[in-house]
Amino acid sequence: MLVRAKRLGEYNLRRRREGEVFELIPRRMKNGTILSVEDQFSDGWMEKVDPKKVVAPAPEKGHDVATPGSTGADPGPIVPDAPPPPAATAKQDGQVDGQQDAPAPTGNQDRI
Repeated sequence: MLVRAKRLGEYNLRRRREGEVFELIPRRMKNGTILSVEDQFSDGWMEKVDPKKVVAPAPEKGHDVATPGSTGADPGPIVPDAPPPPAATAKQDGQVDGQQDAPAPTGNQDRI
């Protein structure tokens, strides 16, 4: 069910601002029961919207796409970029990745 926020509210762990259009989806509760979209609908801060009449807002100046949430789409999880791979280094014969040369002996190996 597509709805529009009539005032500030919260749904799906996100704040929904006045005028924002978003979709109610069935939710599974911790006890296993399903909460229907009709049960989640609140007359106090939501109004039903006809999906055929929803028009996506024009992008703001300097933006080539609409911002997440403005069309009711859930942007999903935000995943940071992966760190760059370590720089390749030249290996000596028989040396394994990450292996360092052994330190030079100090001459004190016989002392206990």
